[in-house]
Amino acid sequence: MPGRPSARWWGWGIPSGRYDPGRADRVIGHLRARLGPEGPAFAEPVDPPRPDEVDATRLDATDLDALRSVVGAGGVSVDPLERVRHSFGRSLVDELALRTRSFRPLADGVVTPSSTPQVEGIVGLAAARDLALVPWGAGSSVVGGVRADAGSHRAVLALSLERLDRLVALETTDRLATFEAGILGPDLESALHSRGFTLGQFPQSFEHSTLGGWVVTRASGQASTLYGDAAGRVVGATFVTPRGVLRFHRPVHEASGPRASGLFPGSEGVFGVLTEVTVRVEPVPASTEFRAALLPDWDSALATVRALATAAVLPAVLRASDREETELTLAARSPASGPVRRVKGRIGDAWVRRRRAAGDGPTLLVVSYEGDAETVGRGLGLFRDAARRAGGLSAGTAAGEEWRRDRFRLPYLRETLLSNGWIVETVETGATWSRLAELRRALRTAVERAGASLGVRILVGCHVSHPEPSGASLYATVLLPSQGPASAEVWSEIKHRVTESIVAAGGSVSHHHGVGVDHRAWVERGRAALELSLLERAKRELDPDDLMNPGKTLGASVRRGRSGE
Repeated sequence: MPGRPSARWWGWGIPSGRYDPGRADRVIGHLRARLGPEGPAFAEPVDPPRPDEVDATRLDATDLDALRSVVGAGGVSVDPLERVRHSFGRSLVDELALRTRSFRPLADGVVTPSSTPQVEGIVGLAAARDLALVPWGAGSSVVGGVRADAGSHRAVLALSLERLDRLVALETTDRLATFEAGILGPDLESALHSRGFTLGQFPQSFEHSTLGGWVVTRASGQASTLYGDAAGRVVGATFVTPRGVLRFHRPVHEASGPRASGLFPGSEGVFGVLTEVTVRVEPVPASTEFRAALLPDWDSALATVRALATAAVLPAVLRASDREETELTLAARSPASGPVRRVKGRIGDAWVRRRRAAGDGPTLLVVSYEGDAETVGRGLGLFRDAARRAGGLSAGTAAGEEWRRDRFRLPYLRETLLSNGWIVETVETGATWSRLAELRRALRTAVERAGASLGVRILVGCHVSHPEPSGASLYATVLLPSQGPASAEVWSEIKHRVTESIVAAGGSVSHHHGVGVDHRAWVERGRAALELSLLERAKRELDPDDLMNPGKTLGASVRRGRSGE
């Protein structure tokens, strides 16, 4: 099938992608020192899925002929590898299933349209032939958002948007760009940069996720303090639903009543397929500078992030790691080169040792500032002053640049750790400033108690990021020795307990990873009955047969509503 360069079918990224082996070895050494020996390793698969390893497709010859009549012979596949590639996201549970060759549930076929009219044809055909559709952008969901659930239907298709990947229009005067929804982050930025613009959206999945995926999951890029999230930049969109096509275009503010367009950001494909997006773009900044500092403890880090998030010059990236995450980062750092860096490294090491002895520190603070030289200079001055007031130590340009270089490489470290007997997964939430400190305590306590009751050694590190005036995201990375065949069940129990603690402490169920399957029950619990009723009615109006991405986001409540009709 035509499309992008081949990605790994069993894990993150492209076959040539990897985390630096020497640095990965240092991380593994740190984990062994903290947690003891690793568990059983999960080997990287060598052979692609074979026909005898996958369930036979439930699509018949008539289905395939009908699909080919819409998108052409090259746009339809029932190849085992393509079906597996388009049936799983990139959560720990997904990757464990792939590494152990547990290929269920599985899409019955993959269909790849190249235009909005072709998407319309596929949606109409699916309704006529009782086929569920799972919109698929690049498969980077970590919450089960692209799992191949057929629901009550006789078969399920992965509807890949990888051929809808073009820049449609760029209005430079209005600073508006229209893209097809399947465009990958690097291709989007390349198209804009060549004309002097940027969208400013750089999630960690940037290289392997799409504009449409960012919008329908309400994703936030790492520079969200300056640029906001992707959904907030949308001024127009085209959605194909089972009841017809909806088009929206509101490039300037209007006081003209409520808009149905508000249903689609965050909808994760359960109402229809997003095929085209118009977004506000910004001029490429003349200068971008990254810096880092070490702060004494978590309380001073939170106070510093809050101050910088409300300062006269806003940073683009602004985040602070707690002691555990900072020590993991320091363990993986590149060796100092040159006499000046070596001396600074020794001074920094001594400072870190003192903070460790003193308690809840050190913490690593990373910022970037963008704009003209004067703006960037003012921002860096605010950063230096804030770090100094907190009793911090500058880590300089090199440490900030190392974080910038690493930010899209870190998912590859998880692949290396899985191959060496360690499992890694993340939990993210958000809360107001007044709740963040207690939220972190609750989350860490839940992890520790889960580990004690399950008999598992666990390390958890957190960082605060995506700050705004009223609050921020809290992002936790959980690491533990592999539990062999029980790894997925052990992680699911930890995730359940941690999420319960987050809800009890007043945190959001998800800040920027979306809902999918994994968060659905908690999201529904947190909504008022009237709000759920409104969303369920919208779902039944736009997708009366529950064809679109069954079981995700609103799935359980919609099915309850349908069964009660």
